Amino acid sequence: MRVGSIAVVSLLSLAPSAVLAAPSTTKASSFNAPRLRVPGQALLKFVPSTKAAAAVPADALKDIAARTGVPLRYVRPSAAGFVLVQVGPADAVPDEDATLALVHRLAADVGVLRASDNKWMRPYAVANDPLRADMWNLDVIGADSAWDVTRGTATQRVGVIDTGLLRGHEDVGDRAVAGYDFVSDPATGNDGDGRDADYEDAGDDCGAGNSFHGTHVAGIIAAGTNNGVGISGINWNAGLVVARALGRCGGTTDDILVAAQWLAGLAVPGVPPIGANKVGVMNLSLGSPGDCGAFEQEAVTQIGAAGVVIVAAAGNDSGTVGSPADCDGVVAVAAHDRNRNRTGYSSFGPEVDIFAPGGSGNAGDPNGVLSTLGPTARTYQFYQGTSMAAPHVAGVISLMQAVNPALSRAAIEQILRDTGGACGNCDSLVSMDAAAAVRAVPPPGTTPPDPVDPVDPDPPPGLVDDIREENDAAGQEAVIGCGARLNLVAGARDQDWFAVDAAAGSLVVAIDGGATDLDLYIVRNGTEIVARSDTETGAETINGTLDVDKRIVILVNPFVNAQTGAAAEGPYTLSLDCTQSGPPPPEPVDPPPPDPSDPTDPTNPTDPTDPRDEDDDGGDPTAPRTQAPTTGGPGNVGLLADGGCAQSTTSTSAAPLLGLLLLLRRRRR
Repeated sequence: MRVGSIAVVSLLSLAPSAVLAAPSTTKASSFNAPRLRVPGQALLKFVPSTKAAAAVPADALKDIAARTGVPLRYVRPSAAGFVLVQVGPADAVPDEDATLALVHRLAADVGVLRASDNKWMRPYAVANDPLRADMWNLDVIGADSAWDVTRGTATQRVGVIDTGLLRGHEDVGDRAVAGYDFVSDPATGNDGDGRDADYEDAGDDCGAGNSFHGTHVAGIIAAGTNNGVGISGINWNAGLVVARALGRCGGTTDDILVAAQWLAGLAVPGVPPIGANKVGVMNLSLGSPGDCGAFEQEAVTQIGAAGVVIVAAAGNDSGTVGSPADCDGVVAVAAHDRNRNRTGYSSFGPEVDIFAPGGSGNAGDPNGVLSTLGPTARTYQFYQGTSMAAPHVAGVISLMQAVNPALSRAAIEQILRDTGGACGNCDSLVSMDAAAAVRAVPPPGTTPPDPVDPVDPDPPPGLVDDIREENDAAGQEAVIGCGARLNLVAGARDQDWFAVDAAAGSLVVAIDGGATDLDLYIVRNGTEIVARSDTETGAETINGTLDVDKRIVILVNPFVNAQTGAAAEGPYTLSLDCTQSGPPPPEPVDPPPPDPSDPTDPTNPTDPTDPRDEDDDGGDPTAPRTQAPTTGGPGNVGLLADGGCAQSTTSTSAAPLLGLLLLLRRRRR
């Protein structure tokens, strides 16, 4: 069955009824987009049991600033119980690297439960020239057969967090039933104001023209179908709810996840409640390099608890999966071409759940994904990218929810995996089959319990955690003492942090991981490496110095192969030997010479009662040998501030450790 009217016009055609236009190429005015994070901003969550959590945020920040030495200014509440703050001096905004260092300093404060940088995210799409005469992407996923089961319902709501929507577009503009502009910075928003109810795409030009990215994504999900106009969307009937969170050159994690919170029906201060327009699934065709941070993860978890499924694009850099797609609880989507082969640009890793059509080809190639675009009401264009793959999955999930609204995210993921088709160079993952997935949805009232992931089940007890867990980050160190000999376990992509509180002196730290490639560091202030041993042997030793009343911090870091994603994992031993300094011992006094005439003289070598005379048959062979007491003892268990650790070699930059943190903070499914 062929459904709907498909209008595709080549650039060579100038037919008045359908104009295929290139994106606007208006040059962007002066605007310096962040590279990875917003300079001078942080997202903080207070420790619930502390005074700070119950205080007015601005007052709580004064206490944290006094302890950490980091100037802080309250901005506003954010998602998942976090607050957005300005960090650093008011008259000198720190750069991105300095901002991250300040965030790590704040994370170690006793009143801070979590601290994250405000990441800068960008749309993942890669534009293609439009020369396509049909929508191969819908044929590949079996959309026509899926529509024989359901075409969606008018009561459904699907969320799109992106650049907004060209509301006057002939084929998708009237599908939006609600929306809001969450871009808080007027310069980024490109519309002269901050957050408001106008979710029109005001342009995201970053020097290469406006992408109308959100309009393209929205069209894949819900463009008008069987209406004799333009293209066919996956869900014929659902209402779109548009959250504009990307402006010029991208947007912030804060804006994006506050928008996600609103779509999920959660309260956002200053924004009208979404009410009956709460969505069942939302699409995020955007992301940032690096791993899912504490802020993203807690917001995603909160949204999942509200019963909303988040779908996110894996990324377009042929590397590891970026955030938020690598957060636990997100349906992460990678891209395949029209032949169901993994595309060269698609990011990939263990976080990916499913492959979907993303398109491929150079300029002029018709193998991209066709959808609605701007700047005119009749513009259609081919784009390629995981940004195009993700809305295919969001659209199909909305069809599955039309059959059974009670489906959990875990059940949806299991059905997509179980019903998917062959996918070239996709390892054990599959390409999405919309028809098979929709047909496999159990009717309401018969939903099975959430399945256990057969690909990567939860690890058995003892494989990842040991008695010292949870000591996975700076500020969560397990306290150990001098002379410690510990048998521990290094989990894949799981760091172990330790703190030593002892009197001043020197110490030797060693680990033996056998065949497990583990690295060993001494860290100061949560970020600065002052000693390291990172060979490929798994047996590492470093020397450190304890100043008076100061704490030394040790990091055991499993090696992760950046090319394959494989992470070291296994048991290891940690040993700590201390030589503590202090007042010199008294000079020994030479004993008087023995008096042979006095058999009771304890220094007489012939005294049969002297237990130290091991060669005398009169001695007790079972008596224990006296030994000098071992140097050091159990460390003082206490909450001391991290202190400096003197080291004979020059301290290295914090950058290597931060790189390790970004590389290793991966999701475990």
